[in-house]
Amino acid sequence: MVVLSSGVVYILGASDDGPFISRVEANGAVAWTSFDAPIQAPANNGPLAVDPAGNAYFALNDFSGPVQQAVIVKYSPSGVRLGEARPASPNPGSNIASNGVVLDSTRNTLYGSLEFLGTDGKFAILAVQYDLNLNEVRRNVYTVPPPAGALGARGFGGIFVSTAGNVTLAGFDMPANNTAQVVLLRYGPDLADRVVEHPGQRNPQRAQSDPFGGMHEFMQEPSGAFVYRKIAPELGSVFPNPGFGALVGVGPDGETYFSRGFPSRQVQRFDTAGAAVWSPPLATDANKSAASFARVINPTVNLYLVGTFSGGVYLDR
Repeated sequence: MVVLSSGVVYILGASDDGPFISRVEANGAVAWTSFDAPIQAPANNGPLAVDPAGNAYFALNDFSGPVQQAVIVKYSPSGVRLGEARPASPNPGSNIASNGVVLDSTRNTLYGSLEFLGTDGKFAILAVQYDLNLNEVRRNVYTVPPPAGALGARGFGGIFVSTAGNVTLAGFDMPANNTAQVVLLRYGPDLADRVVEHPGQRNPQRAQSDPFGGMHEFMQEPSGAFVYRKIAPELGSVFPNPGFGALVGVGPDGETYFSRGFPSRQVQRFDTAGAAVWSPPLATDANKSAASFARVINPTVNLYLVGTFSGGVYLDR
């Protein structure tokens, strides 16, 4: 989900008819919904970006052929499909998956986070740069050094671009079987000058960008405890997961929002020190799941929640 400053919301989800893309106006009216194709499925995380003209870019995956194919599609503000990109795998004939896209609007460029299976049978991370017509400009491949037993590197959706044009991809290395460590791939503008960082946490769960200039990761330590922290543009403090479910949103001041569905649908806000601030009362609806994503678009706290219920998808503000 992306919430624009105007209050317009874009949603990407999945259904029995394939992935759907919806635009919801600030007054809650659904402007349009498009089912891109029954052969495609949404990426795991971070799959959506919107440019200043209102064109939306979505990261999808196509499972219709003999191998998985990454797809990035572009839609106009009125819901017209304007085009697509299908980045080629560096290992021809192998699976390639799209994990997320991010827009650098000041430079009119789009970055994609992908992963593929290499010739050695190990996963690798691929960063791709596009212009806004979805023409590929350049790419950069990250592989894990080859010790015995290494399984490679995978992305998990987190991708961020700073106002200076620097790009950060979040993923994880697998140096041996049943092990994983968070890896941050930091690039300059145009995917130049890559720096590889290992923050030291283990068993990453997911990473997500926020609309206020940061990216956050949710992970599990060797002890089994779940923690989260800000990872871009700089590393922040590690805070424990407060036992309230999944991290679903980040606010303009760095506050975080966690959601759970049982025993009741709830969202709780935590300040930048990890202390609970409030848990707003949500309308009771036994059919609604926990919010799967949240966005806060201004300091007065307009909180948007999206999730599922027995009849489809709900969007609450």
